[in-house]
Amino acid sequence: MHILSYEKRNTFYFFIGLHIHIFAQNAESDKQLVSFLNAERWIEMRSFMQSQNRENTTNPTLWQIADLLNDYHFNSLDNLSEKTYKIIDIYKNEKNDADGDKISWLMLLQNHCDYLQDFSNSLKICKDILSIQSEDSFVINKQKEQITLKPFYERLSQCPPLKVKRLPQDTILHYSNPTGTHLTFCDVLCNKEKITSLMDTGAGMPVMYKKKADQLNVKYIANDTTYVNGNTISQRAIIDSLQIGNYIFYNLQVAVLPDIKRETLLESMGDTLEKRINKGIQLLESPDLIWGMPCLRYMKEICFDTQKHVISMPSITSDPISKSPIALIDNTLYARITLNDIPFTGHLDTGMEGGIRINEKFYKVNQKEIPIAKDSIVTTMGFTSLDRNIPVKIPTRANVKIGEGNRNLPCNLTWILPDNVFKYDGMIGNFIFKEYDTIIFNFEDMWIHVK
Repeated sequence: MHILSYEKRNTFYFFIGLHIHIFAQNAESDKQLVSFLNAERWIEMRSFMQSQNRENTTNPTLWQIADLLNDYHFNSLDNLSEKTYKIIDIYKNEKNDADGDKISWLMLLQNHCDYLQDFSNSLKICKDILSIQSEDSFVINKQKEQITLKPFYERLSQCPPLKVKRLPQDTILHYSNPTGTHLTFCDVLCNKEKITSLMDTGAGMPVMYKKKADQLNVKYIANDTTYVNGNTISQRAIIDSLQIGNYIFYNLQVAVLPDIKRETLLESMGDTLEKRINKGIQLLESPDLIWGMPCLRYMKEICFDTQKHVISMPSITSDPISKSPIALIDNTLYARITLNDIPFTGHLDTGMEGGIRINEKFYKVNQKEIPIAKDSIVTTMGFTSLDRNIPVKIPTRANVKIGEGNRNLPCNLTWILPDNVFKYDGMIGNFIFKEYDTIIFNFEDMWIHVK
């Protein structure tokens, strides 16, 4: 389930291309690096930099910028603020677009602080942005947005900060799949009470329904709401403690959704869909809590044994030969795999039932490698709407390679969408829990391994 809860109304655009051309003059490696930066191809950029000798660059500033962006997108949480302000210092004596560049870097850091629930620093950055004296229209518009956001940051900065504790032992949890799905349900301790949870890499913020939230005595944040899936208003609240295996999260913020009203759904969708609606409600209400990236990003490694239905969180991380890179871009998990021998970067969403969803743009570029079997109309069940029909193309072949794990997916699990719905090339669903015996997510070095 693709759940992204985010209070900011503005979309962040990073205009790094304004100055990168100044830095890249001679070295061919610098020119290649610039192309990755301006295309925002972060996974490819990191791989390229790992293959290069930094001493070959003609301008160290370019590599300093790329290194920092690697930290943002590959979960290196230490000293990000300090490194960002060092980059901003590069522009302090420049004219022209320097103020716009400062704003862009500050907003990037502010977004990251939001994802980490570090709202005291988000407020500090807000004040830094408002203190810039500029007549640039881009700067003025962004400052207007920050004026709107300032009360939000002032309110959340008064809440206790998120703290994460890792217990020094290996932990094993048993998980289950609801009938007919490959969703991963496991028991966790929420405010010291055992509850059922869903691990969902598509969740940008933990989510629960109001009835269970009230039973667990979560602390609502006064006069504050947030959005789930961009259009469902929820209340923001704080869980005192959430223990998942050997990780304990203190003061974790969650989005509390209104309870599902079966009668309202039946009235709006018709009695002929009653069985489908009941099944959808049962599935949505099964977990007491949905948790995803805000917790997963702190876990060094989490391993799934799909035959024994066991989750392990080892104290010593593994080092398999075959790995596929993953990245956290705007608090969203992406993986670099191969589809029909073509590199494919997709949002990895373990809450999405199915296989691969392909953007129209990716398909048009690679039509020769993705022959079509038929056109079809498919019915999907979303998180906020139970029924949605969309036209798709279904390919004759869908060979997926993750690391060294090759699988031919059933064609009906691979859909070519009529639009460019997702960032980059598309979405990768939870078919991995059906097709592979072992799945390892490593959020320390940012890779996924399957076998």
